[in-house]
Amino acid sequence: MLVQDEGSGGNAAFQPVRLAATPDAAHTAPGGRGVIMVSVRNASSIVDRYRIAVDGVPDEWYNLDKRLIALFPGAEERVTLTLHPPSGSATAAGDYAVTVRAVSEDDPAVRGVVVVPLAVDAIGALTMDVLPYQCEGRAGAFRVVVINTSNAAATIDLTMRDDQEGLRFRPEPEGPLTVPAGGESAVTVAVVPTARETIGVPHPYQIEFRGIRVAEDGGDGAPDPLLMRPAAFTFVPRYTALSLPRWIRRLPTWALRLLALLLLLLLLGTGAGLGQVLGKPPASHAAAPIQTRRPTGPLPQIKQLTVQVGPRGVLLARWAVAGTTDVRLNGRAVAPSGQQAAARHDAHHPCPRRQGREWDGHTNVTRRAQARRRRPARVGAQPARDPLHRADRPTYAQGRACLERHGGAGDAAQQHAGHGHGA
Repeated sequence: MLVQDEGSGGNAAFQPVRLAATPDAAHTAPGGRGVIMVSVRNASSIVDRYRIAVDGVPDEWYNLDKRLIALFPGAEERVTLTLHPPSGSATAAGDYAVTVRAVSEDDPAVRGVVVVPLAVDAIGALTMDVLPYQCEGRAGAFRVVVINTSNAAATIDLTMRDDQEGLRFRPEPEGPLTVPAGGESAVTVAVVPTARETIGVPHPYQIEFRGIRVAEDGGDGAPDPLLMRPAAFTFVPRYTALSLPRWIRRLPTWALRLLALLLLLLLLGTGAGLGQVLGKPPASHAAAPIQTRRPTGPLPQIKQLTVQVGPRGVLLARWAVAGTTDVRLNGRAVAPSGQQAAARHDAHHPCPRRQGREWDGHTNVTRRAQARRRRPARVGAQPARDPLHRADRPTYAQGRACLERHGGAGDAAQQHAGHGHGA
């Protein structure tokens, strides 16, 4: 559409300069080009010079091949106007009114104007993202971000639904979401089940977030696959009990707390009744506390206790005890400190000395056996017996009696009984 406006300094009916544009409208996209031919005609009776100016769009959006022209009366000249909006989202889509003016240098009141409509197309797209993709708990929260990579602002209606229609959604902020050109906008969506079980099992839900672009006339645009995102929410009850009936699992929290309080009161009442029936036990039956007495003086200590082998194999015991006077050695009362000879120690036999001679039963028996073999055999004599025959061995009782007579330990009687013992 061509809009032409001419003016003069003093006579509104007279049009000293006239402008016309071909084509009368332009249409392009960011990064594109549009060419418009503007004709300037001098309708006055004098020679005049005119300056050409363009308004309505930024200076970097257009080029003029001529900015100053001189015309004789009745002459006409064309000026080429090239429109080239820059590419990218910085060039906002929409309609612009490009105004071309021709102003006389001699009289600025003499001028001509023509307006050329320019439509800049929208480029780019809208995308949507949902974070996190999956969450779980008694309630969930998702952040929906709409990213506008186009050169036109957009208004989005955000819708949410789940596959079981068992969730309640609460976006913040509510209402349509406005996304500026080349920018982004976010909304937080809280998710809770319509019926939350306090006791139960985890329950999964599949959610779909969808953004619908609002048209300029207020209607809804066509569905855009880039504005659809799935998500997952798993409701986890406070307590998990698969064995409980379903009606108990669906009870609200306040009802479960009331039920627990009633059970507690019932248990307390039952305990009080049993206490009255059974009665308290008599005080005489109560167990008296056990009192322990700790010693006040120093504790007895064994300072020395040694057993050594003295001359001729005699065992000599030495001891020293502090803190007590009741000292016993092998069951006999002795002084707190002293020494005493014990039984003779022999490496071959535990039997002590007998009648002032060393006892070597095995050696004596062996010698007597050798002497018997050297003696001539007599008629009717009994055959020589083995010197270690059982009949020649002393019994356990004989060995113990021997040890007791000579002051040896009773534990050595068993060892003594295992060796030969001569008369």
